[in-house]
Amino acid sequence: MCRTKLKYFDDIKDTDKRKLYSYIHNVHLESVKLTQIRQFNKEIDDWMSRSQSEYFGIFAKDELAGTISLSKQHIEEGYASIGYEIFPEFRSMGIATEAFTLMLDIAGSRGFKFVKGKVRNDNEYSLRIWQKHNAQSIELADGMLEMRVEIKEKKC
Repeated sequence: MCRTKLKYFDDIKDTDKRKLYSYIHNVHLESVKLTQIRQFNKEIDDWMSRSQSEYFGIFAKDELAGTISLSKQHIEEGYASIGYEIFPEFRSMGIATEAFTLMLDIAGSRGFKFVKGKVRNDNEYSLRIWQKHNAQSIELADGMLEMRVEIKEKKC
């Protein structure tokens, strides 16, 4: 049973965006002001537009647990990139794996044939997520791997 849900960035409540801003910028939650959230919204919107991306909050039991994106969408070539981040208190709970699976469904519904992502070769947790989805890997420079997962067609 999937206990993880994805919400488009625009649909995330400001209180959750404050938590995300606090985590990304390494500042205390209480110090985040509404003006910073508005600027953060603009920065994310600009990034999504520039990088042909969709940005989602990952929610576990209605609590923001991290983010995941479907970015660098190359529709003609049939692929996009997936990137994700899970807040420390939600790690090792299977949430990232569930969010990744949900993102594969979204990518498939957009017509993508495969997804890619870069992972450090010593990031065993992230590697496991990709490997659970039968990823192929190519070794890159500086200890990075390029991961690739073929998207299987859904059978009604």
